[in-house]
Amino acid sequence: MATKFMSNISRTFSNSGFSRTYSSSPKPFHFTRLHQTNTTPLPPPTTSKLKKSHSACWTIFCCCLTGCISMLITAAIVLGITALILWLVLRPIHTPKYDVEDFRVGAFVYNPTPRSLDSQVSFIIKADNPNGKIGIKYESVDIDTQYQSQFLGTTPVAAGYYHGHRNITRFPVTIATKGLILDPTTGATLQGHIATGDIPLLLHVRARFNLKIGAITTPSYTVKVNCDVNIKPPTATTSATVLRAPTCKKV
Repeated sequence: MATKFMSNISRTFSNSGFSRTYSSSPKPFHFTRLHQTNTTPLPPPTTSKLKKSHSACWTIFCCCLTGCISMLITAAIVLGITALILWLVLRPIHTPKYDVEDFRVGAFVYNPTPRSLDSQVSFIIKADNPNGKIGIKYESVDIDTQYQSQFLGTTPVAAGYYHGHRNITRFPVTIATKGLILDPTTGATLQGHIATGDIPLLLHVRARFNLKIGAITTPSYTVKVNCDVNIKPPTATTSATVLRAPTCKKV
């Protein structure tokens, strides 16, 4: 086929007036195959998918971390604002105050043989709730009278009582003993105080209560108050009297 093609070309040049003599027959054209069937294809990239996976995981982690930090900051802001509002609405928050008023001695007689005491004291417990928006629900209020290490009696008052806002309530109390046996040391000390005309007594007030803020009731709180009072024992011509007004302090 190549030889025939070259003969046609030679004939064409001869007919057009051009002639050229070849020393030998021209070599036929050789066509090179541009595509080889046995060429090995390039392997697919192996790192692109891994990089894409790492990038996606890092993005998800960053989003989750940012979301958690945002939630924590929001919660802290909300709690701070709530605490500020409560403080502004409820301030100041005070525990109730207790005092002793109108202390009276009905009887206070020591019998040397046997060493015993007949006594009767009455007084008023003044309870003050100074809070404007907080009520007090009493679980119990226990009051006792003590001389030296000897308890003269205990009485409960105000169980279940609700103490309103900015309210002062008074609870009457009476404590009495009849033939209370005293130990030798306490009896001897009492005889000495009777001789001087000044008998120190100690009153204990223990109040257990809950604070009520609207519909919210707090856990129980306990307040303890000690009150000192000095009395003059009765004589054959005079009755017992209170020498100094009771002074109370929280303990």
